[in-house]
Amino acid sequence: MSKDRALHEGITAFEQKRYSESIALLAPLCQNEFPRTSQQVTAWTALIRSHYACQQLEEAIELCTKLAAHPHPKVKQWGQQVLKTLQQRNHHLQVATKHETTQTLTNESSSDRPSNLPSSSTTLASSSESSQPKTPSESLSTREIQQLLNQSKVAIRQKDYELALSHLDRYFTGVSTTEKNQQYWQAQTLLAQAYRGSGKLNEAVSLSEELARNANLETQHWAQRFLESVTASLAGLKR
Repeated sequence: MSKDRALHEGITAFEQKRYSESIALLAPLCQNEFPRTSQQVTAWTALIRSHYACQQLEEAIELCTKLAAHPHPKVKQWGQQVLKTLQQRNHHLQVATKHETTQTLTNESSSDRPSNLPSSSTTLASSSESSQPKTPSESLSTREIQQLLNQSKVAIRQKDYELALSHLDRYFTGVSTTEKNQQYWQAQTLLAQAYRGSGKLNEAVSLSEELARNANLETQHWAQRFLESVTASLAGLKR
């Protein structure tokens, strides 16, 4: 398999939540090659998230440490932000594991365990139906959520699609998708627009198809129109 094909299939596996397969495909490519192109950066972030989903925090932290020193300011900012929360989660997990072991040895009641710390058996991967698996983060306040959505809109209007994707990544990282309210569907439509603007037409098509099937009625209508437009753009590229 060629490097480009492995890269594409590894990212696709991540997007389809086949995390172990994504790791198998992307890890050899990312091991000896520092990310310089947009696609390589996407592969690194996909690999970091796949490691996180598989509870492989040390591997995720190692990769994120390198991204935190990336020369591109946006990539560097993402790496630093995610590295901090990865390290915090890893620390919390170690503390919880130690606490759990102490409980077993001293036969203490399980009710004494701090409820805000994950136990060693906690599944770190998000089981939500969001199109993007979660990276670790603190919950966002209502004000922060609205600010991120507004910033995403502005970035899209200014055609700074990578910045919009960064804001939306932060949004999906910090909110629960169990309650799919109007803000959630708005964020999904913004994500589809950012995908299209950044040239990720396949991702834009995939997301809009999902929204056309599963979103609320207003968003379904929007997604159907958007999908027709993106499909036409793809057809034009193939001519």
